Amino acid sequence: MSASIQVLTRAIQPLEILTRKDAPMCLAEIAEASGLPKSSAYPVSKAGLIMFTKCLAVEYAAEGIRANAFCPGQLLTDMNVKRYAREAAAEGCTPEETMRRAIATVPLGRIGTPRDVGLAAAFLVSDASAYMTGQALNVTGGQITEL
Repeated sequence: MSASIQVLTRAIQPLEILTRKDAPMCLAEIAEASGLPKSSAYPVSKAGLIMFTKCLAVEYAAEGIRANAFCPGQLLTDMNVKRYAREAAAEGCTPEETMRRAIATVPLGRIGTPRDVGLAAAFLVSDASAYMTGQALNVTGGQITEL
């Protein structure tokens, strides 16, 4: 986890920037659920961010401040389109084939969109989630399921 998140959170609280209606949200990722080959620091940092969010939730709950994280899965972004192209070049297939393989791992049968993540984020900071705090919401099309 980046120390900057912790430093920022600790710095703004005494200034009372966060109020009873605020719901800070951290962007994590599903990498924390299973790890990544040759990239252990990344999923560990995301798992740390989720735990930090849970600690913030408990620490500030009495003040009416909620803290949650959301964990997007595979998204149709420029970065992932480029990744599909790199993987295709390395494997001798088309980018469409690498994308089809990615889609096959998602029970809803599609790659998520930035809109999917935006709607989840809007929910987490809205009154619709007023009784949620300390949660990590997976937005993965069913790729990651938890009780």
